[in-house]
Amino acid sequence: MDILVIVDPWKHLFQRDRLAFPDLQEEVKSFGVFLNTVCKIERKKGTKIIFSLTSKYEDGDEFGDIMDEIEVFPEDLKSYTVGVAGILEDMKKNKIEINEIYFAGFHFGRCIHDHAKSSGIPEEIGLNIVINLSLLYPADLWVDRIKEHGVEQYNYCLWSQHGVERIEL
Repeated sequence: MDILVIVDPWKHLFQRDRLAFPDLQEEVKSFGVFLNTVCKIERKKGTKIIFSLTSKYEDGDEFGDIMDEIEVFPEDLKSYTVGVAGILEDMKKNKIEINEIYFAGFHFGRCIHDHAKSSGIPEEIGLNIVINLSLLYPADLWVDRIKEHGVEQYNYCLWSQHGVERIEL
């Protein structure tokens, strides 16, 4: 089974982010609509969708729940901690074979990478980050985030309706 982890699709943004980037809420919502379509396509293929949400905002405010633009199906899983290690361990105990795990969502080079690193994924599976299913934070540049995290410990990928393809950077 393949797994697609959507990181931090929060209903509400940090207040400081809304103030610094007034168009960010609209951008996030639009990207959420796209991710919703991707999740529908992937569910039909048998991919398990996991929503991995950080438990609280840094300033202590509750984040709410998953954005309205993304429909959560009964078979989807939610994790309210950084990473999905517990869910993956449960799947392993229930003898559910995991082929690939892909991380995407909000934001590339920030929470997506943090959730992937803390997931406890075995080396043989690898840390897969899907670039075109990841929104870049407005203050960042792709090249800077890739350089910061390096290309050795991550498998960078691109998604299409045909599947996920690894790319060499």
